[in-house]
Amino acid sequence: MYGKIKNITVLMKEKISQAYRRIRSVRIKDIKKFFYDSNDSNLKLSMSVSTGILIGILPIWGFQTILALFLSLTLKLNKAVILTTFNISTPPLTPVVILASYFTGGLITGNNTDPGFDSSNTDISFTQINIYRYITGSIILAVLLSVLSGIATFLLLSVYRKRNKIMTENINNN
Repeated sequence: MYGKIKNITVLMKEKISQAYRRIRSVRIKDIKKFFYDSNDSNLKLSMSVSTGILIGILPIWGFQTILALFLSLTLKLNKAVILTTFNISTPPLTPVVILASYFTGGLITGNNTDPGFDSSNTDISFTQINIYRYITGSIILAVLLSVLSGIATFLLLSVYRKRNKIMTENINNN
């Protein structure tokens, strides 16, 4: 029994170290090359980023990957870009996304009061108001950030690819 546990532990340690080495081997240059040297159009890449951000912020935890794959296949978008960008709701950013959604919902619904953490104020109407505020805010924030990220990606790709094309032509002409 002890030998099996030791083997499993060694195997897990090996797999974790392999994953760590793979993650450390990814460089910013590789990420830039992945985006900028892609054969996809600027519009297709920016739509992929926009769709990934939209899915990542919507409060559909547990279904994000399924929806990302479904939309990437249905809309014929870049699957790798969508699967990369929908991970905006990973643990380090989750509190930021939830708070931003909550405060955006407060601006939209007009309920800007701070809920506080008073345990006597936990009736069902209080909970319904705050859940409505959060869901409304997350939908608005998802659409807003999706549009902004799509526009920013399109503009950055247009500028970088145009500059890269001009530099390549100059090198080939000399």
